[in-house]
Amino acid sequence: MINKRYSLLLSFPLVLFMTGCTSIPKSGMPESQFSALDCRAIADQLAQEQVTQERSAQAKSNSWKVVIPFAIAARYIDASSHMNESERRANLLVQEQQSKSCKQVAG
Repeated sequence: MINKRYSLLLSFPLVLFMTGCTSIPKSGMPESQFSALDCRAIADQLAQEQVTQERSAQAKSNSWKVVIPFAIAARYIDASSHMNESERRANLLVQEQQSKSCKQVAG
C-alpha cells in the first residue's frame, strides 16, 4: 500500500506538468512552407500564432499556481519556449506577408 501511495505522489507532478503544457497550441506547419502560402493562409497562420502567444503568456503568469517548485519552473520554461517560437514564426509570416504585398489583417 505504501508503494502505491508513493507511486501516486511521484506521478502527480508529471500529471500537473502535462496538463499545463498541453493547453498551448502549436502550429504544425513547417516554416519552409511559409513562402507557398497565399495571403489568407498567412493571415490564418498569424491568427494561430497570436493564440499561441496569448496562451503562452497566460500559462507563464499562472505558473505560480502549481505548488511544486520544479513543476513551476518546467511550466514557465515550456511556456517561454512556446512564446519565443511563436513570436519568431509570426515575424517570418509578417515578412512573407509584406513581401507579397498582402493586406495585413489585425489578429
